[in-house]
Amino acid sequence: MEKGTSMYRMLHVLIAALCCVIPLGAHAQGQNLDPKQPSIQPAALALLKAMSDKLAGAKKLSFTALGMFDVPAANGQPLFYAT
Repeated sequence: MEKGTSMYRMLHVLIAALCCVIPLGAHAQGQNLDPKQPSIQPAALALLKAMSDKLAGAKKLSFTALGMFDVPAANGQPLFYAT
């Protein structure tokens, strides 16, 4: 595995979590979700900016895509293959 791959995986998970949590928090607090008046917490904005700067400064970004498919065997049982 390439050095730093786990860092990118952690960043992707964190970005996905922030994309899910920020709107839910605003909705739970009864804040307006109108795009004309965004209500973004300064700490969340600073964290997103720091992550974006880190990714923008990367000279190279790579990933490995994993896929899985199944094929029925002669007896009907599915056989799973990973690529």
